[in-house]
Amino acid sequence: MIHTKFAALWASVLMVLCTPLNSFAQLMVSEQTEWQAILNEAKANHKSYVFLDAYTDWCGWCKVMDQKTFSDSSVFNRMNTVFVTAKIEMEKTETGRMIAMKYGINSFPTFLIFNTDGRLVYKLVGYHTIPRFQEALTKALNPENQFKKPGYADGFISYPTIYKQAFAEKNKRAFADSAAFEAWYATVTNLADEATWRTINRYYYLLDYDKTRMITSQKDVFIQLFGADEFDKLMGDIASSWIRQASKFKNDTLADLAISLVQYNFTEEPERMALMYRIHYLNECERWKELAYAIEEVFHSYDKYITDDYLNTYAWNIYEKCTDPEVLNLAVGWLHLTVNSETSWHVWDTYACLLFKTEQFNKAEKAAQTAIKMGKAEDKNVTATETLLKNIQEAQKAGQKGGATRE
Repeated sequence: MIHTKFAALWASVLMVLCTPLNSFAQLMVSEQTEWQAILNEAKANHKSYVFLDAYTDWCGWCKVMDQKTFSDSSVFNRMNTVFVTAKIEMEKTETGRMIAMKYGINSFPTFLIFNTDGRLVYKLVGYHTIPRFQEALTKALNPENQFKKPGYADGFISYPTIYKQAFAEKNKRAFADSAAFEAWYATVTNLADEATWRTINRYYYLLDYDKTRMITSQKDVFIQLFGADEFDKLMGDIASSWIRQASKFKNDTLADLAISLVQYNFTEEPERMALMYRIHYLNECERWKELAYAIEEVFHSYDKYITDDYLNTYAWNIYEKCTDPEVLNLAVGWLHLTVNSETSWHVWDTYACLLFKTEQFNKAEKAAQTAIKMGKAEDKNVTATETLLKNIQEAQKAGQKGGATRE
């Protein structure tokens, strides 16, 4: 009996010892908290890369990544094989704040991939579904796609006070006003210095036209040192800031400057991106017909980039605020081309609302019923859509009593 128990115990031990590390039923996360120690662990374990999950405690999508993506066996088995994975809180730890400053991390979740020498080779931002994350990893692990950014020094460096204050602990964090930014800028002698580059990126909204021209005049230098992706991001951030100001004051001249900044300086698809910024401006200014024509241009020239959520944002605004029948029917046409069995319930809801507003009651009823069914399957509150369905059905009855059903 004793021998039987011993044999069973030994068999269990052997099973654990013989189990490959990458088949443990979870993502293996380093217990190290210091950056150099994490790099050393990767080298000691003969890993090719370090995967850094740069998160904050308050970030909801960070938690969704943990629950839905990193918990998937196809994901964590792959990551356990290739990476030493580290998770570092970006706001509460000194290491986290230093990493956030060096790489300008202010959007979460952000995922950074480093080689074992500590050089950043790839960056992902935002929530990724399992298929999208796997696709991103494949791209990231291809050396041809990896960053080459010689403008970044090895290790951590010192930064201007106004930059460090923006990454301080939450109760000590402060952002420079225009006067403080101008005072700092007056001391700058080299725009292509790493610390200067990071500070300019953090305070993009304080860059006026002349300072922006100085940056664009050195476009090739910045791209060579810090990468086309970072240059495009800065141009996009500046353009977005100008678009916000232009929308507030209905300033077409400033909007045109923002759109031109994108069109003539983006390194990737400048024409398409310029159109996206124009659409955003028209939407903010509630110029519905111009907006509708611009979105039609997207359909004709850049249809592969159209997503349900992208269309839904503008279609819903048109439903709520526009009364022009031509524009409303164009919006109906966009969603008609995109809704299907895999479309989110809220897009079906918008489609039903637009059909109702354009008095296409039979189609509106079917769309509302689909939205309710899909919403319940997703455990969403569909009360408003159920009310919409009642209104549609009442309108149908009223039309039938009048001798006709509008469609």
